[in-house]
Amino acid sequence: MLRPVTLARRIKLSLFLAAGGKDERAPIEHTKWMERALKGAGVPAESLYFPKKGHGFYTAPHRRGSPTRVLAFLSRQAGGSTAKPVAAVSSGSARMTRVVR
Repeated sequence: MLRPVTLARRIKLSLFLAAGGKDERAPIEHTKWMERALKGAGVPAESLYFPKKGHGFYTAPHRRGSPTRVLAFLSRQAGGSTAKPVAAVSSGSARMTRVVR
């Protein structure tokens, strides 16, 4: 049987792993195994664990935290910088804004 952890040494790029401790589809232990295998193979890996969450991060703190970490990881990998956080828009006054660079 082919398992992802057996392929860790073939991976050449940094990886970002995220998992929830109550995930029944992809148990958190599988992600931890993969993280250990990657690091053991010298592959840079960054992880984000939510011990009390399932498959998907749907609560407000997780929706704010996980995209921020993912974007910071991607920015570092691409050699760029991250944007500064902006104030949250209240749920009753949502509006579109356009960013011009």
